[in-house]
Amino acid sequence: MAGMHTDTLHLETAQRIVDAYFATWNAPDHESRAQTLGEAWHDDARSVDPLADVAGHAAIAEMMAGVQAQMPDHRFEQRGAVHTHHDVVHWGWAMCAADGAEVLTGIDTAVVRDGRIVSLYGFFDA
Repeated sequence: MAGMHTDTLHLETAQRIVDAYFATWNAPDHESRAQTLGEAWHDDARSVDPLADVAGHAAIAEMMAGVQAQMPDHRFEQRGAVHTHHDVVHWGWAMCAADGAEVLTGIDTAVVRDGRIVSLYGFFDA
């Protein structure tokens, strides 16, 4: 088909990226977060959501640590399937309290290059 984009992410690669993304959010300490951050995000990646607009590993890690400090014992979990086309990955998520109650839900959409996130745009459900 003329004009068809052929550089599409494989679903397995997209799921690996999403799994590493959640491992980063749920990492118990700075060292664990730094390791999974490097697996999921490019060094100069940008993360934007209604509460933050940060770029680079250090700023992304600081943002995540800040959320964990404000919401101790909460975890992020994937909701629904991962969707992908071209170089874009899209998924749903929930922030869950220790008892499993969903505190916040939303969707994330990420642009990926070389198997890692370049830019991520997060949206919270109302």
